[in-house]
Amino acid sequence: MSGRLETFVEVLRAQADNSALAYTFLNNGEDEVASLTYEQLDKRVRATAVALTQKAAPGDRVLILLPQGLDYVVAFYACLYAGLVAVPV
Repeated sequence: MSGRLETFVEVLRAQADNSALAYTFLNNGEDEVASLTYEQLDKRVRATAVALTQKAAPGDRVLILLPQGLDYVVAFYACLYAGLVAVPV
């Protein structure tokens, strides 16, 4: 991908081969609970996006009923990958 990256999806896909830390979830803002590299995040997001596309069509709204954490981040990006509208609840 050349040029300027303009969307979250473009940025994440451009970093997909990167083993650098993408997200770390801190419990109470202090204790590290879990983390994902860009590569791990991209793999989880792609798998979740495939599952979502079996139930919803691009442009559909999808409620994200998850607590704070990395699963929420994965679900949000998966909606973007699949062309769905993420609705956090």
